[in-house]
Amino acid sequence: MGISLWQIPEIRRFYGIEHGAGYDAWRKTSVVATSFDFDKAESTRPKGHCVAVRVTSEDPDDGFKPTSGKVQELSFKSKPNVWAYFSVKSGGGIHEFSDSQFGHVFAFGESRALAIANMVLGLKEIQIRGEIRTNVDYTIDLLHASDYRENKIHTGWLDSRIAMRESRKASLKAAASSAAMVSDYIGYLEKGQIPPKGLM
Repeated sequence: MGISLWQIPEIRRFYGIEHGAGYDAWRKTSVVATSFDFDKAESTRPKGHCVAVRVTSEDPDDGFKPTSGKVQELSFKSKPNVWAYFSVKSGGGIHEFSDSQFGHVFAFGESRALAIANMVLGLKEIQIRGEIRTNVDYTIDLLHASDYRENKIHTGWLDSRIAMRESRKASLKAAASSAAMVSDYIGYLEKGQIPPKGLM
């Protein structure tokens, strides 16, 4: 069903297999093109790596729930290896019924590691102030993760990372609650009082 990859003009060009016709290419290429073996064909060598990040008005601390509101300040200065576009500007806002993505940042590097490093530097330079929460700080943390840097990620990686973060928050909450109970218990003992049964 559909068109085979070897019939698509852009794919053929990437592998250096042009069809000599003019650029009524879709119609002509799909009819007269001959198939080729992708494993044996020489492809164009990449000139580097690119990392892309979607900037969203989602709250990472609340299960990535969308947020909405005014944006007092949004500033970003593109650099030769980091560029971005945004659909909102300072003084604008994110409507509660709109898509949560309002920006896209791209970073280039000679290697994957350099592209990631450029992205981290670019994200750290974004200034967003307002009523919305964003995924920018969470993404910076994610880009520092060794699994991500070593490309040991899979389709369930982000979900497992979010689940671990939630369980850590629950553990911290339980530890804080337990510490408060112990403090209360000791407080009763120091006053010479018997702690209530429900305290421990």
